[in-house]
Amino acid sequence: MAGQGIAELRFHDLRHEATSRFLEKGLNVMEVAAIKGHKDIRML
Repeated sequence: MAGQGIAELRFHDLRHEATSRFLEKGLNVMEVAAIKGHKDIRML
């Protein structure tokens, strides 16, 4: 994404970034799935 600016940013990109950061901060997969509204971790 470098050099493309914010015009290429999508909502999905923000969701992916948040998921990655939650996991980096030490939340487990079940916690992240609950935060994101997934009932099944396979959706995560």
